[in-house]
Amino acid sequence: MKNMDRTILVPRPGGIQRPVDSNEQTLEPDLNRGHKIPLAAFKIGVNPIIDAATTLLSLAIELKQATQISNINMLHKQCMTHIKEFEQQLRQDETDADTIAEARYAICSLLDEIVLNAPWGANSIWSTKSLLSVFYKQTWGGEQFFKIIDERVKNPLNNQYLLELLFLCLQLGFKGKYRVQENGFERLEVEKERLFAVLKKIQPEYSKELSPHWRSNITDLIENQRRIPLWAVAVLSVAILLGVYINYSYQLSRQAEPVYNSIAGLVPDAPVNQEASKVVINYAERLRQLLSTEIERGLLQVVEGLDHVAIILTSNQMYSSASAQLNENSIAIIEKIGQIATGTPGHIQVVGHSDDQKIFTAKYHSNWELSLARANSVVRILSRNQNLAGRVTAEGRGAAEPRVPNDSEQNRALNRRVEILLWVKNTLDEQATVEVSER
Repeated sequence: MKNMDRTILVPRPGGIQRPVDSNEQTLEPDLNRGHKIPLAAFKIGVNPIIDAATTLLSLAIELKQATQISNINMLHKQCMTHIKEFEQQLRQDETDADTIAEARYAICSLLDEIVLNAPWGANSIWSTKSLLSVFYKQTWGGEQFFKIIDERVKNPLNNQYLLELLFLCLQLGFKGKYRVQENGFERLEVEKERLFAVLKKIQPEYSKELSPHWRSNITDLIENQRRIPLWAVAVLSVAILLGVYINYSYQLSRQAEPVYNSIAGLVPDAPVNQEASKVVINYAERLRQLLSTEIERGLLQVVEGLDHVAIILTSNQMYSSASAQLNENSIAIIEKIGQIATGTPGHIQVVGHSDDQKIFTAKYHSNWELSLARANSVVRILSRNQNLAGRVTAEGRGAAEPRVPNDSEQNRALNRRVEILLWVKNTLDEQATVEVSER
């Protein structure tokens, strides 16, 4: 075995999808495959469960890339048909009933999660008629999927094929309960590594690559391309190329992270006007009054420097793990800060910071990239205020400037932050009043 790689097929973090332009060519899977021979008919591995699930797994890959589905009812029927074919194939392979049921559960959970987190599927028939609800009378497999893993790893030798399917589902982006848990991304990675370690132990040559023999598999597929749908060959080829790209990108990002931090340390501190400090202190106190509600709720801090005031927002309360998508509550706070900032004539700088725990996702290959993306998300909200146009810039500093040592989870949470720096000019009138309507 085996047909899995943690970096070959990486989901888009957070499930964020951009709006689809009506004039843009949409990416939609071919749902008219009834006349074609299923890819599962051609054995491309030594795991009978994954061989039987090949068509469903290929469909999952397509759905993750789709920007529109014009006939979701047909898609639902197609999935039902393929799942029944999957079961039939496993029965022919003399797979035991419990394993078939749990393998089917994993496939249903994966497909349901992909569809229900897509903009075209969230409000569709799928929300009331998911695959899990049809086969198991359940609406969500986020917990049970991982319970199956926990139970099956107790006897990995007898459950290797099923465990490999479960691992592949994780590689294809299934998150389950970790999608909604705090620090879910990190916990999910631990779960993957734990399962991989089990598989590696029972088969030392086990590889995270998509397939140890992918070259010969591709050759076999090409030789049979007249019988196999072109989409299947394309999907497998793209998966391999994507894996190569992500692997090189990961290696590059690992080497680049220290460089980003070094560059941040090379920037000299700007000369400070000591006479401006009193102006800053007074302005910081005014900000604390205007933002007293948010400060009392622990949502932000106001800290004065010699020539600027920093409004510090912790990332844990603004974003999901490894995401730069602001939540609604944070947007309202930033809009309020924008109103207040209209009374500050100086430059406004938004700086993103992270902890020292390295990340690598399909969207953000380093802490520096994530910190910059988060800073930009705040800038976009502030820039909605026309009075701030041209005055706001973004910068990412990754883990280069921790507030506290990164020696505990609590401290790392403090270091994951976005700072809005209000650079106060000497011309700021200390008697000026700043009005803002309390939300």
